[in-house]
Amino acid sequence: MTPEPKRRRATTAASDRPRAPSAPRRAGRRPPRAAPVAPGLLLNLPSDLTRAPVTAIVYGRQPDLTNLVTYGLVAWAGTQFSWIDVRERSRAPSAWNPVALGAIPPSRLFVVDELGEMAPDPMAPGAVRSVVRADEPVDSMEQLSAFVRLPRPVQQALARAGPTRVPAIMVVSNAHRLSPLYASANVPALLEEITSLGASLFVTFGAGPPVNRSSFDYVIRVDAPSVDRWDETTLHFERAGPSGAPVEGRRIPLRSLGPMGDLVRAAIEGSAGGRAGRPPG
Repeated sequence: MTPEPKRRRATTAASDRPRAPSAPRRAGRRPPRAAPVAPGLLLNLPSDLTRAPVTAIVYGRQPDLTNLVTYGLVAWAGTQFSWIDVRERSRAPSAWNPVALGAIPPSRLFVVDELGEMAPDPMAPGAVRSVVRADEPVDSMEQLSAFVRLPRPVQQALARAGPTRVPAIMVVSNAHRLSPLYASANVPALLEEITSLGASLFVTFGAGPPVNRSSFDYVIRVDAPSVDRWDETTLHFERAGPSGAPVEGRRIPLRSLGPMGDLVRAAIEGSAGGRAGRPPG
């Protein structure tokens, strides 16, 4: 057997050798521009949010960032939304909260500082039948039954939205504060009640992974070193709705999401309200 001939070692002049990449500059600490998302990857996301009622949970250990990302997401959808701000008693929202930044139109804002207000109403379907006419369609009775079982602030937000051509979007912020009120086993039924009324629900959860997140159509984890370094935020789409195959499982920098990142930036940099990114109220 003929032995394999020895390979000659290639020689390269020092001037032709590839140079090691230089360390990033620290002056100004401006993050590098993110590579654009592949064409069409997120093209359907805004329309998916308004085509039919959906549910979404946005979570992470930076509560203000989960709220800001959710604001950018629902504003990107291009439709009016209601925002239920769940606060700790007698405490104003932080300076980074979209409410404090003025990004949420006052006419669409509902403040809850007594957590008991968000407890579900245990009103039984039989009580609903007593106030519904005998000739009322069955589906109307079921919708009314679902409506009156919802917490009062949720009822108010849905009523304020009124009839629309696209599903009304309702945001419940800081839902981690509501955990004592809702058993995980009851969450799927609550989500179904809200979507049965033709509304979409977005929940922000400023803590670790919620145990019931698989009940939502969209599950988005927000990762960032700190809130003041928001422009380094990465979104991990754990679930991405009905047409989420191209984006599901991906980690995407917020600054590469075009309009959504611009809305968050406008809210923050517009200190008096981020009016450039504010949707109509």
